[in-house]
Amino acid sequence: MHAGIERISISLDGATAAVHDRFRGVPGAYEGALSGIRNAREEGLSFQINTTVTRQNIEEVPRIQKLAVSMGPLPTRFSSWCRPAVESTLAARRSVQSSTRRPELAL
Repeated sequence: MHAGIERISISLDGATAAVHDRFRGVPGAYEGALSGIRNAREEGLSFQINTTVTRQNIEEVPRIQKLAVSMGPLPTRFSSWCRPAVESTLAARRSVQSSTRRPELAL
């Protein structure tokens, strides 16, 4: 059966089950990710590994890279989506706080 899927992304946010599962908040997520990688390879399905880099796992990045390389040639993308979101939220809060301190806006 052909489902029309051309490529999938698999998240790998730790080089060990302990780190990845804690990061994802799901016991067994690491083994599920590795199983997905194996299954995609066996079926010849194109895939990439995505890693969201945060303070929780930044020390893992070299080990995640090494793990990805050990699985053979495949695209790996590291992203830090959380940081820009946190920074923009903090900037918005600072903006609101500073605007509410203006004498002309005080009631």
